[in-house]
Amino acid sequence: MLLQSTILDSENFYQMVNDNVGRSPLHYAACTARLECCEVLLDEKLGLPVDQKDRNGHTPLMCAAASCYPDAPEVVRLLGSRKINSITARDNDGRTAMHLAVIAQNTTVVDILLNELECPSETFDNDARTPLHYAAKRGFDEVVKKLLAAKARNATRDCYGISPAHYAVLNGHRSVVDQLMISAGRMEQYDSDGRSCFMWSVIADQELLVQHFLEYYQPNRNHKDKYGYTALHHAAHIGSLRLVKLLVKEGWNIHEVDDTGATALHLAAAKGFTNVTRLLVMVGANCEHIDQQGRLY
Repeated sequence: MLLQSTILDSENFYQMVNDNVGRSPLHYAACTARLECCEVLLDEKLGLPVDQKDRNGHTPLMCAAASCYPDAPEVVRLLGSRKINSITARDNDGRTAMHLAVIAQNTTVVDILLNELECPSETFDNDARTPLHYAAKRGFDEVVKKLLAAKARNATRDCYGISPAHYAVLNGHRSVVDQLMISAGRMEQYDSDGRSCFMWSVIADQELLVQHFLEYYQPNRNHKDKYGYTALHHAAHIGSLRLVKLLVKEGWNIHEVDDTGATALHLAAAKGFTNVTRLLVMVGANCEHIDQQGRLY
């Protein structure tokens, strides 16, 4: 009642209440998911725009979508229904309410945005990342499942040429990796450098994921990235003795060369990984092979 009496007495309410970061009371009510306050502030007599952006480009709906307070879903439902085009508004980073709900792991809000407000499941921020990129990177299984069910695609690539599955691999989220790989028909995914998700598991030294890929996805032993590296090259380059042992055992060719003529032995030796170098020599790597710059290992 105090709020109502205060605002009804103000003829220039909108001009008076915006703070120095461009936020109105509706922004703050949305941030803290105060449903009753939001309902009062949405009175048309007050002239508070539902889609007003603060200096970071955040609308009240975005604030509610990212809120951790219990009534956030109801506030999102209220704000989204008042001005439907606000669901696709973007902040200064190009993120929508859906991006922010996913980042905050607000699963119920994601449901409302997808199923009630019909928010697109696939929108791109300034780094060309979709909500699925963020859910995969953080390992949010349930959110990934909902986005995939709403037709979000793992085939998207961000500005660095990286898919959601690659980010899931990098952070060791096996169940998310499986969801994304299955959604793509179990076909291997590649980044802009031609590196598969399996290669990323090697580069990230995710041994359990490497074993998982070997058991369930049969990665191509002959695949090379745009620089001519095989998975064994990458394992040698990071100095992972366990992965080098595993890949040699699983059939990777120790004599394969990259685009500069270097073998895994060259890479391990150049980085000073003596244990890996010793292992490769022991299993038969050619110590006399010369790369394109005339170097032995």
